[in-house]
Amino acid sequence: MDDIKWKFDALNMPIFMACDDSGRYVFWKRPRVRDAFLASGISEHVDGGEKRYFIHFRGSDVHNEDHYETSLPLEYVMDLTNDVLLAHEMNDVHLPPDHGCWISKKEKQSYLHVWEVEFFLKDMDSELANYFFHYPDTACYEEHLNSVIEVLRQGDKIDLEDVKKSKEYHIEGFAYNNRGDMHRGFSR
Repeated sequence: MDDIKWKFDALNMPIFMACDDSGRYVFWKRPRVRDAFLASGISEHVDGGEKRYFIHFRGSDVHNEDHYETSLPLEYVMDLTNDVLLAHEMNDVHLPPDHGCWISKKEKQSYLHVWEVEFFLKDMDSELANYFFHYPDTACYEEHLNSVIEVLRQGDKIDLEDVKKSKEYHIEGFAYNNRGDMHRGFSR
């Protein structure tokens, strides 16, 4: 763990994320998952043929007797244009347990992703629904959440006096729905 904490260049990224009925503007800090994987010998371009690989993330908080868990495609994590972090700090302090937990080799066992498939089914009592809810290989790992991320650029500052004067500031973000449609937005 010390290697992960100190061996790699640490990014400190200001990000606003929609989270649990509220928005949070937080500085997430530490290395890219990609950098740790490359250092451990995982190739930048993993060719699994027809097989796809996923990176599993697990929250430490318990929801309905289980942890919230999600996954990202390895291909996405290894893409240098995506800053997927091994966040170890939040606002320059050690990551609190309610905002994540550390790394494990254990395969995910959460029922939460299996039940997310209900968004796609019309008849919850059908044979198809029964199949989806009893086999973990049907889990929706590439989950689509309604989210907005706003990105400030390095060195950007918002003067509170300007806010009071209703001066404009350019922000960018995106939102997507459960169908996967992407909507990009720009605002002043």
